[in-house]
Amino acid sequence: MEEENLSYNPANSNVKPDLNLNSKPISTSDSLYRTKLMVVGYENVGKTTILDCLFPIQDLAETKGTLMRTEYLIELWGKYLRKYQPKELNKIHKEIILEDREWNIEKLKETGLELVPLNDKNQRKIEIYLKDQETRDKWFGRLKRVILNVATHGIEIQEQILQNQTKSNNIDGLLNNVQQSLTPNIDVSIWDFAGHAEYYNTHHYFLSNRSIFLVLYRMDKGIKGLESLDFWFKSLSFHLNQNYCDENGKPFYSIIIVGTFLDDQNVDKLEVSKKSREQKILEMYDKNGLKSPPFYFEVSCSTLENIEELKQKIYSTALNHSYMGQKLPIGYLKIKNSIEELRNQEKFKNFPIISLQELINYNKTNSEIEFDDEFVKKVLKLLPL
Repeated sequence: MEEENLSYNPANSNVKPDLNLNSKPISTSDSLYRTKLMVVGYENVGKTTILDCLFPIQDLAETKGTLMRTEYLIELWGKYLRKYQPKELNKIHKEIILEDREWNIEKLKETGLELVPLNDKNQRKIEIYLKDQETRDKWFGRLKRVILNVATHGIEIQEQILQNQTKSNNIDGLLNNVQQSLTPNIDVSIWDFAGHAEYYNTHHYFLSNRSIFLVLYRMDKGIKGLESLDFWFKSLSFHLNQNYCDENGKPFYSIIIVGTFLDDQNVDKLEVSKKSREQKILEMYDKNGLKSPPFYFEVSCSTLENIEELKQKIYSTALNHSYMGQKLPIGYLKIKNSIEELRNQEKFKNFPIISLQELINYNKTNSEIEFDDEFVKKVLKLLPL
């Protein structure tokens, strides 16, 4: 039989489930809460930026002085770098807007990094020391992207976790909070598609069900921004299964249309103008034959307006998909975790391709579960990797 190849893009996974798989038979089942978040749109529409806003990073860090070290919490939410009080981790001690200044960023020895302002004499340099080099490299990559506005090339994949952020202020708040605590976290495989024209012809190879699609357009571009959606609607309509839901009405995929640059002075923010934009978009959507009912948001990555609302909609929409909570044999989850581990291995960073047999052998060395070609192929078709 001809050997099959499986290809992946490298990703720094933040999701590493601690499962004791070796003691479980292949027939043992577990619930899987996992989906893809696929972000498409033309170049410079803000795809990577919106992901940085939807999924901020937060870690404990410390300053290093000659006499003492102080531990504090730092957060990078979009372009906002925040430092919290050492003993009051919910109280912001200092906030810097990175986009408003020019910075140089360098790695320091051990686990540190340094931000140096290039033109602002009133701003002192910032030194941050993280818990380990892996965490430092994660922060270095995100900060560099924010400061330099680095564009995505090809497809960038990352792993994140979605949590239910709903908070209730009404009389039923206690009940709602209990219900919230029972809702599961969702593992999200994020696919950030480059907006350069040379990549358009390859996007369709990766479009699939079991996904949420964020389709972005720039509101500050007026009618040209709106018209840019037509290409993506046509592509999704052609490549997605138009039987978008199961017999119970649960969707296999969902589409969320997002207007960016809400803060731009050229964008009319009146409610009647928003309704007009939405109506034109829905007419274009229907004209292209898409059956899945769409959702619509307008956001600003500069002010973070409506970002949390969009994130909660992504969560609630994904939780309603037909495949959420599906019972899978533990062997399925073992293969999923193995792929995430292999993505982080140095030898796959530059050439992220592995043969089917290599994947089987890797699983056999880390588990007592028996794997064969047929079983692994079924897993790869099922899991939204």
